[in-house]
Amino acid sequence: FSMFVIFWSAFFLKYWDRYASALACTWGTLDAARREEVRPQFHGKTVISLVTGKKEIHFGFSDRLPRYVASCLATALMLSIAFGIMCLFLNLEGYVHRNSPIYIKVVARLAEPGGLFFTGTSGEDGDYAMSIG
Repeated sequence: FSMFVIFWSAFFLKYWDRYASALACTWGTLDAARREEVRPQFHGKTVISLVTGKKEIHFGFSDRLPRYVASCLATALMLSIAFGIMCLFLNLEGYVHRNSPIYIKVVARLAEPGGLFFTGTSGEDGDYAMSIG
């Protein structure tokens, strides 16, 4: 089976290259890489390329750094909000014990007997069990 997969993948890649070239010819995009244009929305400084010697627009690391920092801060804020909501729900469902670092007394009281979100029933030994149904 492994030999079949090896030969199939080799033939498939050859066939796909030919098919992609035929489509590029049909669509007139065979030299698309050479005709690449810069988007008008792209901002940066015009510099001379060390490789080609032509002018090109360059957006340097010092220009990107504030955007990276803002992106990381926004991501950290959203993850913190999601984590906080998860902790609230775990407290509301009664899964968090009193000695846990994410225990929130005000919210956890709602899941205790007599609380707004308590759905358990008392057994013969006084323990509370969740009722199903």
